[in-house]
Amino acid sequence: MMEMDAYFALVLVLIASWLVNDTSAASAFLTMKRNSFDEIEKTLERVERDVDSATHIKPEITKLNVRSSVTSRFSSTTVTSVLMNHAETAAEAVFIFTLPEEAFIANFSMEIDGVVYPAEIKEKEVASQIYQEARSKGQSAAQVKQKSEKDFTVSVNVAKKSFVTFELIYQEMLRRKLSYFEHVTSVRPGQVVKEMSVEVVIIEVQGLLEVNSSWVERRDNGDEETKQDVGEIQLQDRNTKAVLRYAPTIDEQRQESENGIQGYFIIRYDVEHPKTGGEFQIVNGYFVHYFSPEGLPAVRKNVVFVIDVSGSMSGRKIQQTKQAMFTILDDLREIDFFNIVKFNSEIIKWQSSLKRASPENIGSGKKFIDLLRAHGATNLHGGLMEGIELLHAGSDNSGVSMVVMLTDGLPTSGVTSFGRIQTDVKQAIKGNCSLFNIGFGDYVDYSFLETLALRNDGLARKIYDDSYASIQLKGFFDEVSTPLLHNIVFNYPEHLVEINSVTQTKFSNYFEGTEIVVSGKLKPSNINDILDVTIAANSLDVHLEFPLTIDTEPKVEILSEDAVDDFAQRLWAYLSIKELLQKRNISDNQSERDDLKDKALQLSLEYHFVTPLTSLIVVKPENGNSSKIAKQAQQPIRKSSGAGSSASSASASVPYRSGRRNSFGSSYSGIVPANIPISSGGSYSVQKTKGTRPTHSERFQNFMSGAGAFLLSNFETTTREQTTQVTTTRPTTLGTTTSQPTQRDRTSVGVTHYLVRSPDYGLFVCFNIEGYPGDVYRLIQDPKQGINVKGELSVTPYYLNAEKSKLPFLRKINVEYRNSTIVVTPSYMKVEDVVLFWQNIHWRGDQHLSLTVTNDKVRVMIGTDITLIVMRHRYPRGSSNQVYYLGLYVEVGRGFSDEVHGLIGQFYRRNRHIQLTDLNFDQSIKGTIHVNSRQVPGTLKYADEPWPGTIQTRCWFADNNGMGLIDGWHGDYLNV
Repeated sequence: MMEMDAYFALVLVLIASWLVNDTSAASAFLTMKRNSFDEIEKTLERVERDVDSATHIKPEITKLNVRSSVTSRFSSTTVTSVLMNHAETAAEAVFIFTLPEEAFIANFSMEIDGVVYPAEIKEKEVASQIYQEARSKGQSAAQVKQKSEKDFTVSVNVAKKSFVTFELIYQEMLRRKLSYFEHVTSVRPGQVVKEMSVEVVIIEVQGLLEVNSSWVERRDNGDEETKQDVGEIQLQDRNTKAVLRYAPTIDEQRQESENGIQGYFIIRYDVEHPKTGGEFQIVNGYFVHYFSPEGLPAVRKNVVFVIDVSGSMSGRKIQQTKQAMFTILDDLREIDFFNIVKFNSEIIKWQSSLKRASPENIGSGKKFIDLLRAHGATNLHGGLMEGIELLHAGSDNSGVSMVVMLTDGLPTSGVTSFGRIQTDVKQAIKGNCSLFNIGFGDYVDYSFLETLALRNDGLARKIYDDSYASIQLKGFFDEVSTPLLHNIVFNYPEHLVEINSVTQTKFSNYFEGTEIVVSGKLKPSNINDILDVTIAANSLDVHLEFPLTIDTEPKVEILSEDAVDDFAQRLWAYLSIKELLQKRNISDNQSERDDLKDKALQLSLEYHFVTPLTSLIVVKPENGNSSKIAKQAQQPIRKSSGAGSSASSASASVPYRSGRRNSFGSSYSGIVPANIPISSGGSYSVQKTKGTRPTHSERFQNFMSGAGAFLLSNFETTTREQTTQVTTTRPTTLGTTTSQPTQRDRTSVGVTHYLVRSPDYGLFVCFNIEGYPGDVYRLIQDPKQGINVKGELSVTPYYLNAEKSKLPFLRKINVEYRNSTIVVTPSYMKVEDVVLFWQNIHWRGDQHLSLTVTNDKVRVMIGTDITLIVMRHRYPRGSSNQVYYLGLYVEVGRGFSDEVHGLIGQFYRRNRHIQLTDLNFDQSIKGTIHVNSRQVPGTLKYADEPWPGTIQTRCWFADNNGMGLIDGWHGDYLNV
């Protein structure tokens, strides 16, 4: 009993360094009033433990796959890890992953023996409330908040002979530094893994340059060993696409250590850079502007180095600082001016004014550096004020002026108040120079240094106290050592661009080897227009303008299916959130801070990013099904035996508790069509005459002679009633379908993918249905409630790809409620006689019917207990030349009557129950789907299209046009 309780406690305490502020909540959770939780708590206290191997077997990581897609600098990474508990007792499985510094988590989920536990992203306060309510009800729950550290750790108890699958998705924008982009993947499994791979697909339409990979092994003592040209690299599509794969074998992993490999797979690359106004990309109404001109002369810089020499800098820190400064001074150009200030309890400057970087002055400066000794307190305020004063006194306002300050601790002498330091420094700088702060080691208040730098047009960087600190110090200065432009301003035409949507457009400096990125939205009424952009900047003593003219008409892009879906929009959201949080951190006005927080929070929730304002929350459902799942999870997996309606087989029925594989927010049910031509390898063929569409009866006969024959053979062992239902019975609410539909001159046929969530057990099921142009399917019918929803397939002749233009897409949905009709197409909506377009609007017909449009989502609310969502989707993904089509979802369906039917509506009948049994985990995960008394073979797969706002969704797929999953035959649902 304890073992079962321990398993279903699901100790989902997502323990990370982010949880510093939630240790009391986590502790309270772990001391819940159940004896079994005492055992779990003891286990959690030994994440890294030394246990006698005779009594404990560590779960085996059987698979670790990391796959990244990088599209025009925007990277989306999915980490999948499968852990197997071979022991005869429950054991703790730990998932650890180190995220890149600038990444946002987009999703996390766990799957234990076919049961998916998705994490939702909520506002921190809301997540905390859900967490506390779950605890008070005795449910297992977990909450993760994002802090500065990036070690993501999850612990979960896994039953004997069972496995758990973790899936983590994070996204980031790769920033150019030192003339390259860097993509870093952390690989630290802590053991040898049988199946391990890292795959990165990079798509850059500008053209790729110098793509290389390396493996950096990080040892326990902090030392590193780098191996160059690791893995396989393939350049494709005229060097606009690179595929990199690193899959170390078991022997290669053991060569590094008996605990496997521990390090980073690093990819560095660069792209072709236009010499004028940059690269401008438009995808689905969002633009991204990349600006990185090359070949410009370097601008003079005036720099003062302010160096902490307090007692805490003694030993290795001061030696590494000296080493880095020697190299930095050597790299100064003779046109540059510099000075040096050291501070502890006292403030001492090298010279009374800025000096030209001549060989003599460089040598003198090195002698001053060599004499640095660490002792005394930390008068950070005094050191900064002295450095700023030297800049003002010695600069003639030409070139770029900057203060570079290095410290390893907190201010302990002079002015120690953070607020006073920030105020005095900003008033002293007066916007005339930039401040760059370097935090050395673990005892600095990095957030303070970062805020101080950002308030003064600079940057901050944390340097880790290890043997490579001098290289880190030099590397940071190299990033800002060569200014090419200053006072850069981007100007976009207001009649074409939504100015309020545009990210930062004014920049103090542009440094060699970097890139400026601006993103925003185009106004929808000006999609096919000419957009003139101007970038104004100063270089040396000259004012420059970089013109750029863009044709906004969609073009066929070279992006492939590997591209990040809607990368421009997600990159815009990513940049916008980063900038809003940054402005909030440096603002002194509380009202402004609150407004910036609200905007950042709204974007974080809308685009499903875990930011400092949001949290991941996982709550184990409290319904009674969990005990059934628990029993099944601790029994050997039953092999499918075909039929069988005995009591024993019934008792083994497992309600599949899904949620989505990649779940964000609320649960949806409905369809999302994804159309592909039926190939010769399909599950059935259609006999038709060229130029005509098969009649309804011909389609049924051809189907039953092909795929239907396979399904009937699987139903031979069921009752006669079931066989009759599959082959002949028609749903009574659908009417007859014996008449032949009107012939249309269409030759193409496609497949529409339907994705449904069963409302009783939350099981996701999916199926494909043959579709022809002009087909109208009854999706939801509820005569008692007066609801009729139909979907019509049509082709898009204007699509540039002639072959794809013949594919039928779901491009029209009619929602009829009593005497009102709402028509939704990819171009417009029609409510009664009013035409509405895809923009943020709210329409209310009466107290029972209303409509809201936000972005690509139409929400139709019928009373309080029925809510339908129509989404506008795009095909193919990752291309500017796309077809828009529609998908229908049921967000709230408890208001449907017992008479509801249709392709989607039938799943909301109260007497419709869907369960899953006979799970088989061989090469693919398979099982038997029970639809009341019917049984249908199912395979767990990723849906062709994800739910709104998600990246992927896993569902149980029923082949052969959903035969057996839906009532009757799919042709019965045609509106003829």
